[in-house]
Amino acid sequence: MRKLRQNQPFIFQQDNAPCHRAKKVVEWFAEQKIECLKWPANSPDLNCIENLWSWLDRELAKVGPRSLDELKRIVPDILEKVPKSITENLVDSIPRRINECLKNKGGVTRY
Repeated sequence: MRKLRQNQPFIFQQDNAPCHRAKKVVEWFAEQKIECLKWPANSPDLNCIENLWSWLDRELAKVGPRSLDELKRIVPDILEKVPKSITENLVDSIPRRINECLKNKGGVTRY
């Protein structure tokens, strides 16, 4: 959030996966005074970040890092260049995601 120059209050969203509920993770968020969105366990994943990971995978494949150090150096550079249209499309897809989830009564969606 600092990198995005986000100075206004925010609530962090995650999917309540077991690794996100680990004691150290919960303590870290508390120490940082970051409020997390309450999220039911075993809920459908409506977070569009998965689509961003797919985009990142494709961009990484174009570069083809050959070591962990190279990967660590390349990923931030690629993420700095995410086209605004990608993030706007992902955010704009949220109502469709929610509607499809409701239509499927919380079951599997194409997202």
